[in-house]
Amino acid sequence: MTSVFFVALVLAGSNSPERALERTREEVLLKLNLRCESTLTVRYDGDSLRQHNQDIRYDQTGGHLECNEPLRYLWALCATDAGKAVVRRAELREVVCRGTPAAVGSLSVKAGVITVERAFEEDKPFLRARKQFEAALKTKLTIEDDPYTDEAWDAFRRAPNPVLSTTDYCLVGPNKVKFDWSAADSSEALRADQPVKCLEGGKVVIDVTLKARKATGLLTHARDAWRRTFHVVDGRADGLEEVRDQGRLLSQAMYRAGDRVWLKEFHASGALKRYWRQYPTPVQLSVDLREDGKVTGLSCGVEAKDDEVLRPWCGFGGEKTVEVYDGTGQVRVTLSHRDGLKTKQVAGTSAYADRSTVRFVDGKPDGEERLTRRDGTLEATVTWARGVKSGLERRYAEDGKKIALEATWRDGQLERRVEFFLNGNTKSEEVFDGSTRRLVEYHDLGGVFREGGYVKCGRRRGGTTWCEDGVHTSFSEKGRKVGEDVFKEGQRVASRRWFESGVLFETETFSEGRVTARTRYFEDGGVELDEAYESDGSRKLKR
Repeated sequence: MTSVFFVALVLAGSNSPERALERTREEVLLKLNLRCESTLTVRYDGDSLRQHNQDIRYDQTGGHLECNEPLRYLWALCATDAGKAVVRRAELREVVCRGTPAAVGSLSVKAGVITVERAFEEDKPFLRARKQFEAALKTKLTIEDDPYTDEAWDAFRRAPNPVLSTTDYCLVGPNKVKFDWSAADSSEALRADQPVKCLEGGKVVIDVTLKARKATGLLTHARDAWRRTFHVVDGRADGLEEVRDQGRLLSQAMYRAGDRVWLKEFHASGALKRYWRQYPTPVQLSVDLREDGKVTGLSCGVEAKDDEVLRPWCGFGGEKTVEVYDGTGQVRVTLSHRDGLKTKQVAGTSAYADRSTVRFVDGKPDGEERLTRRDGTLEATVTWARGVKSGLERRYAEDGKKIALEATWRDGQLERRVEFFLNGNTKSEEVFDGSTRRLVEYHDLGGVFREGGYVKCGRRRGGTTWCEDGVHTSFSEKGRKVGEDVFKEGQRVASRRWFESGVLFETETFSEGRVTARTRYFEDGGVELDEAYESDGSRKLKR
């Protein structure tokens, strides 16, 4: 069990012969075969190397220096045509490296195979190996004696492999390099403003020039099978962008100087899913489609006149009526357009439908608009004149029949507003006259409850702020005056209250919203209370 565990550790080691062989094949073999115009292979016998070499067995080395010595010799030979001829005559096809129990190793050549036997702790094996190589191939080498100090061989070994593929590679300037999606962002390309061109599967996917570290041309971003191909000018998106996943087109977009002009998104079938376009007005127009072609969203305008996608949907060439569906599969609204302008809107049948039905003139609501509730009952009617409220507006109770509110508009200005109780009696009536407003409120069985005037005193979100002004009077259901308040632009100045019998009950005066004096009377005569107040609310002392 112990020996098995030991072997497993050795095999997993970073210095194993297997790892050394893998690095040799990756770093040396392709370049050497191109240099020598050969098809040489390399093989290490890991078991014999571990058996006879203690340093390899303990994962102290992979043995690559001794095993690769003939590769270094071949590299030196193939620097000249004469050396290449020597290699060809020898018909070399393989280098094999194995361990030996002898004190001294060996290098031999037989039937095109160079065999290296590595001995444990042999002193300067490269001196012996060189002589054996030169004798076997009947040649002389011009090379550093010690592979440890051979900088030229080390540089050759570390140099990147040449790219042989004709379908997948990059050109960074004049240099052909391994395909890399980030080639245009490489330090080499950016530093020298080198042009970059990359092919994937024989198709150009990157083709840019660089100036001041900004790209102009074609770029592709990739993640697994996802691809985004787009064009740039001086580092900003400019031109067509396409996004694909596993070859299927997901979207297209057009950019100008970094700004997106339009966007198309597609269903799995390839049918248009969404089209969106930005106009400089600024306005965004769009159409959204289900896979079966039904519309789920539509926004039109006169700007779409020359847009090939929006033009037919927006009624250029004749009025176009479109049913717009919501997420429940029911009609949300029916829209009609002519020359990009809305001509009619009809409430849909969905539970979440738009509840407005109205015609349009020049793209603006005109005539009576009917608004219904979710249950189909009438909620309101509004009269429009080219987008401006003008005429009668009515709001209805939940039954859709009883009038709850009635307002009169003229050229967008509210003139009169009347609310009703469900019993049909008037609840309140407001009359507007420029900067003033008169409000009368009623008891549910008739008769005035309260009345008074208001003035405009500012604006807040949603509209005008109105403040009480002048005398505001309150009445009992029997018609008797029971209260009277005097205001000045929203500030109460004075107030009076009466008993039901008509006898004065109380008077108050105010300053900046606080009571300054109060007098209260008994119903049968006489004063019950007479007080004046300091600014902190304490009662003034009577001297």
